[in-house]
Amino acid sequence: MKDNPLSTVKEQLKEALAYQGDGNMVEAERIYRDCLGNYPYNADVLHISAIFFNQIKNYSYALDLVKRYYSEDSSNFLIHKLLGKVLYNMHS
Repeated sequence: MKDNPLSTVKEQLKEALAYQGDGNMVEAERIYRDCLGNYPYNADVLHISAIFFNQIKNYSYALDLVKRYYSEDSSNFLIHKLLGKVLYNMHS
């Protein structure tokens, strides 16, 4: 990626999680969106990004990410759990 010196998706996710943990949601979201643009079907990117967007109450985007993950691999029980959380939050 041109603007991001990080060399791997794991490093990018680690950085996004650090920003998120520090409460810098704007920077965390920028990194998550960059990851999604560059790795649109990476299971880790989809899962962690969906959790983030659920936490910031962007439920429809979180649901889209969960569906994308699910279309690639429906065997992961954690994605079922996250789907339930997102749907619950959408209707609460």
